Amino acid sequence: GDGGSDDGPAERVESVALPGFEALADAGSSDPVPAVAAGLAAAERWAEAWVVCRAVGGDGVDVAAAAGVDAEALADRGVTAGGPWVDAMTDGAPAATDGRQETEGRPALAVPAAHEGVVHGALCVVAAGEGRIDETERRALVALGRCLGRAITADRWRELLHSDAVTEVEFHATDDGAFLARASDRLDCRIEVASTVDVDDDASRAYLSVDGARPQDVAVVVEDTPGVSDFRVIETREDGCSASVRLADGSLVRGLIDHGATVRDASAADGRVRVVADFPEGTNVRPVADGLRDRFADVRLASKESVARSPRTESSLRDGVADRFTDRQWAALSAAYHGGYFDWPRGSTAEEVADAMGV
Repeated sequence: GDGGSDDGPAERVESVALPGFEALADAGSSDPVPAVAAGLAAAERWAEAWVVCRAVGGDGVDVAAAAGVDAEALADRGVTAGGPWVDAMTDGAPAATDGRQETEGRPALAVPAAHEGVVHGALCVVAAGEGRIDETERRALVALGRCLGRAITADRWRELLHSDAVTEVEFHATDDGAFLARASDRLDCRIEVASTVDVDDDASRAYLSVDGARPQDVAVVVEDTPGVSDFRVIETREDGCSASVRLADGSLVRGLIDHGATVRDASAADGRVRVVADFPEGTNVRPVADGLRDRFADVRLASKESVARSPRTESSLRDGVADRFTDRQWAALSAAYHGGYFDWPRGSTAEEVADAMGV
């Protein structure tokens, strides 16, 4: 076959990609990047496997892991200076090569290691023989690249969950095309983003708290802003409102979450959007900033610092939650919980819980 074997498509997929998937599944809590590279290099089809990511300075790439070849040897061959692997990261699509010095003249393929539109790097394989890499092999490796991208994101979230210290970053955006910046400037108001939720592959819904502007005025700005629609008022207050909007191109908040961050604050005032987020300590933030600029215009990294986390016990967390409720609210929550309202299927309806409380 074109892949250098007479096996059928299923057998070729098993021989070229299954070791990578198995390595990813067996990686557990360890770094998935070197595990996948080692798994692929163990397959007879590939002489080398390596993963590259954007260099800190933005020019060229860094070798994050390599198997079947040393990272130093790859640098000597010119891999870090650029190649199809850079195209795979930039375009988010596989890039094949043949006859290049960096791959010693052998067929090679680079696929993006990406998840939810965030490209963490590129997974590259170099064939052991001269047979070209066929479409079946390409599709299998693209799927492996997506799984690796998801694993990298999950690994960052896990690190963030257990870190005693974090890298705190602050991003600013003042682009007039950004809805939050435009609305806060035109209406002289303050907008806080309470949450964002993915609604489909490209869009998200942002839940907002607006202070200093009427809902009808916010609706006018929504109508004037491309990519923003479906404005819904949740609650009207004397000095503002709670509402939600659909963002066709996603949001800066969602972009940071997809990069593995925890967003702690997101707001807009005087035409400027400010987002503060935490990454695992030691995270290379520059590729994150570059990726955000690819998706959203005029995003600027305003600050970055290492911050120690204050330990919080379970009891203090419980006390903090309880202090936010009145006695009556706490009683209602307890009645609902013990009455099975939060079970699936529900043991009681809201009306039954209310009747039990005499309200």
